[in-house]
Amino acid sequence: KNMLQHFLSALLVLQFDGSIRPPRDTGFNKAGLGRMASVGAAIFDKENNSLLSLGGKSIEIVPDLTSADIEYDGLILGLEWLSKRNKAWWAQRDNSLTILGDCKAVIDQINGRSAPQKMLWKYEEAVEFLDIIEKKMTITFGSAEIKCKHILRKENTLTDAVCIGVMKTLEQKAVADLEADIESSELGDLSKASKKQAKKKSVQSPLSAVLSRYFGSDSLIRHSIRPSLIRKALDKAEALDDGVAIQSIGELLESEAKSWPALQDGGAASHSKESLTVEGVKLQMRGLQMRKREKEVAKLQHRHRFLLSQFGDDDESAISSSLLGSATATATFFEPEEEMMFDLVTKNEWKPGFSLWNDSFQKKCFNDGPGRGFHQDVWIKSK
Repeated sequence: KNMLQHFLSALLVLQFDGSIRPPRDTGFNKAGLGRMASVGAAIFDKENNSLLSLGGKSIEIVPDLTSADIEYDGLILGLEWLSKRNKAWWAQRDNSLTILGDCKAVIDQINGRSAPQKMLWKYEEAVEFLDIIEKKMTITFGSAEIKCKHILRKENTLTDAVCIGVMKTLEQKAVADLEADIESSELGDLSKASKKQAKKKSVQSPLSAVLSRYFGSDSLIRHSIRPSLIRKALDKAEALDDGVAIQSIGELLESEAKSWPALQDGGAASHSKESLTVEGVKLQMRGLQMRKREKEVAKLQHRHRFLLSQFGDDDESAISSSLLGSATATATFFEPEEEMMFDLVTKNEWKPGFSLWNDSFQKKCFNDGPGRGFHQDVWIKSK
């Protein structure tokens, strides 16, 4: 009710949001996952009950980045877009603008109720765009009225959906890039000058380097979709006869077991986690054997002798399809829920605009080539 009152007080409304978090993975812990940051902004025309424009982008993760920083980036995204509108565009509006956001800290700072302190430079950037907008409105209408109001998070549905869409696309791109790098990996020269290096514990083959890059502590790939990706990497390693990569995959599986969730059946949960650990150990042993490192094989076998005796009766060269073959590598594109409703405009108005924006962001992100993120803003005009 309050949100609609805010909306009815102005013909032009800017709504913004920002999000920073690891990929969502229900039932799994966040260990081994990096953070993603994204922002969204929407421009509405109350008179025509319509969505004028929708924009969003990812934000590069830097040290000490906070959620308030990201919220400011969402506000700045929308203000910058408005500041670039020409005289003809403003002539179709009126002299009032309402800005809505669910971050009280940002709204209070823009309204002068609190000092920006650590976020001073973002505050100043936002104020600079606000000054430009105010001048354009004053030139067009003789006066300008700009209000900033705080709304609840549940009232910020559309711009939150944009933030989620950005993050889902970034994860999808990370999966696609990993699959492409696995497919293009070659064995490398481990038979001549680097043969001595192959006996070192820290040596990496091209494929094992790919795995380290995508499954490091800042990985954007959820634990729940990793098994089939690991399966693809193992198939490639076996085709290349790459013992270094097979050992790395085993180490990765053993590490993944720590993040594997418990199932409803207590016995099955224990068995699945322990089986994943055993399969990782068996692959490490196989890789070490291929590298002629029998002493390390014996040490590994001794260290895990209990688990191997309980769950290691399968073929030493096989890996369980129940664990690595059950998951799909597809990180699906984000689709707004059918029941999702947005308070400012009707579903028939916002959903086509969101779908158009989401398609545009995906295309530009994937066409941008390999990389961890796409930080250029993408806007679509709905009207």
